[in-house]
Amino acid sequence: MVCEQHGEALKLFCETDQVLMCLICRESRGHRAHPAAPILALLRSLLQQIQTQLQLLRGERKRLETLRGSESQKHQEYQQKAAAERQKIVAVFERLRRFLEEQERFVLAEVERGIEKRHEEHAEQKKFQETLLCDLEKGKGGPQGSYTRAMATESSVQSLQDEVTCSVCLEFFRDPVMIMGCGHNFCQACIAQCWEGAETDVTCPQCRQTFAQRLLGPNRQLANVVELVKGLSMRGAGGKTVCEQHREALNLFCETDQVLMCVICWESRAHQAHPAAPIQEAAQQCKEQIQTQLQLLRREREGLEALRGSESQKHQEYQDYVTRKQ
Repeated sequence: MVCEQHGEALKLFCETDQVLMCLICRESRGHRAHPAAPILALLRSLLQQIQTQLQLLRGERKRLETLRGSESQKHQEYQQKAAAERQKIVAVFERLRRFLEEQERFVLAEVERGIEKRHEEHAEQKKFQETLLCDLEKGKGGPQGSYTRAMATESSVQSLQDEVTCSVCLEFFRDPVMIMGCGHNFCQACIAQCWEGAETDVTCPQCRQTFAQRLLGPNRQLANVVELVKGLSMRGAGGKTVCEQHREALNLFCETDQVLMCVICWESRAHQAHPAAPIQEAAQQCKEQIQTQLQLLRREREGLEALRGSESQKHQEYQDYVTRKQ
């Protein structure tokens, strides 16, 4: 290669202008003050720089490959951990699903047992009240009225006495109260004594069913029947109901104290200010109350049957949903 201007070989390299030049160009004004180097020395320097850069690039590539391998291993380990955690979560949810299904079956079984128990209790009360109502309807007419004649036989009186007897003290109910959970009745003092010291997890003395809370309610209808049965139990000569204190016929019913009384009792201080009704009218009123109670029991039974049908339908729908998910 020769200089186009001077025709001399290009042996030098101007480091300032970055061009090739000859010896004459080196001495000219344009390049005299510029550092210059022989082309061969410059080529060797550039070659060394290229080799150094290549070594740096090889080292960087090796580092990147090592880093990529490490990251790939970390990614694989992360995927394995994520898969393991996913399996744990699936197992936990599966256990939770089985637990919820078992709880649902248990709750439905408890509801079924509660409904059946209420049905049995209502059937017993209905049978007793229908028997009493039937006896009242058969005993119409006569001086003692429908209620007195309905209890004319000793077996009927004994049957009624059994129905109004507390299973704890084996006496007639005194201030009867009903356990709301199972429907059994007891004297207020008797159930208080049985549950003394217990605020939760109380047990019915009759059916032994356990309840979380003490839920009691007064049974005034049963208290009225108890008083009427007590009157039937006090029969004197000739089958008439007589007052134990005055030995007079119990022809009146005290609406305040809910007891049978004679004319002398009515004039006494204990009952003088109390409203009273003839025993015939009291028996008719009791009959109407029993009929009303029977209607309430029928409606409650229909409601329980509807509830059981609804719960059975929900349970079937949930089973179908679980089957589809599986």
